[in-house]
Amino acid sequence: MASDTTAVDGAPFEALAPETRSAIARAFFQNLLPEGQALDVAAQANGLSKANLAGLLLALGAETSGALSVTLADASTAPTDARTALRALPFSELSERIRARAQTPFSVWDGKVRLSIAGLQDKIAVFEDHGELFLADGGGFASTVILKPAPQNPRFGDLPAIEHVCMHLAAAVGIPTARTRLLHVPEPVLLVERFDRKRATDGRVERLHIIDACQGLGLTPELKYERAYGDQEAVKHLRDGASLRQLFSLSAASASPLSMRMQLVDRLIFNVLIGNTDAHGKNWSFFIERRAGLLSLAPAYDLVDVEAVADEHMSTSFAMGIGDAFHLEELGAFQWASMAMECGLAPRQLATRIRALSTRLPKALNDSRSALEEQGVTPALLDAMAARLRHRCELLARHASLIPQVSAEDLL
Repeated sequence: MASDTTAVDGAPFEALAPETRSAIARAFFQNLLPEGQALDVAAQANGLSKANLAGLLLALGAETSGALSVTLADASTAPTDARTALRALPFSELSERIRARAQTPFSVWDGKVRLSIAGLQDKIAVFEDHGELFLADGGGFASTVILKPAPQNPRFGDLPAIEHVCMHLAAAVGIPTARTRLLHVPEPVLLVERFDRKRATDGRVERLHIIDACQGLGLTPELKYERAYGDQEAVKHLRDGASLRQLFSLSAASASPLSMRMQLVDRLIFNVLIGNTDAHGKNWSFFIERRAGLLSLAPAYDLVDVEAVADEHMSTSFAMGIGDAFHLEELGAFQWASMAMECGLAPRQLATRIRALSTRLPKALNDSRSALEEQGVTPALLDAMAARLRHRCELLARHASLIPQVSAEDLL
């Protein structure tokens, strides 16, 4: 873990004031928990207050993101028989539970909350084996995939397909990305393969340690957006949350800082091009390498064209400002150049990456149409996404030609 102070000033964690260390440690564990209604359900189901961090960790922390498990010191670690560790989850039951979400929270199965993954959307982590799904209860059989049905609001019915298309496009242009598949049970469900899990030769699951950017920066989940207090006129100037400058500062903990910065900038540009304005601090993760203290960027996840589902009541502000721009219409060469200076990027290199991705993405979507339609994505949805993508690519290509013309003196 590192706070922004450690990332910028190089101060080791041990040298920080005790109250600062305590706050960073608490934020780390808070970031392991679900958010929003999922946290409400978890607290209620376990008879706990949402403020009871230790109690929630004991209730939900046996299988968190990454390799960490939170259990009592005297909890049994004896191997569990696969017949009791795995409970089959047929598609028919999954479909029934998706339709019954108004009566029974989706995260509660067999009387137990089975969600220890941060985020707001309905989801459940399960074990997959040769296309069959199981609820895992220890014994080395941790979850390997995450299931994300469409939200209950019909307006978001295309969300699994939208995310699947965005994830597919990221992989197509060379961005390491969590693998996804569309299931129809018959309700649409996005299946996301967990990149923090690895199958061992005996079929059991090895857990790989990851942290998200909020954990890396010592920030609480409430600070995952740069404008942590909202976009209202009275508070939008307050930018206390996770920022691109802070995110890029984590590259200092990489074995190859320059390489990580280029990976981060490609993903940033991609997010703008596909309309993923919700790339907040908990939607960037890093592997903790075996060599203590070193980070490497984990595959991309939660990539969504937010404009495809947004209405007038839903924010489409960038989760992290690019320069001082928080909306596409505010973005221009000056804002890109300002971001480059803050994040240690060469303006010409940034312009080159924008041009490359702006050129490749429309072709990648066109080349993928047939395969995506075969996987259940409708032609109408692909047409709408393609039109928005072309508009953004044309706009950013114009930005790219002007970025090198912004002088350092202009930015001061």
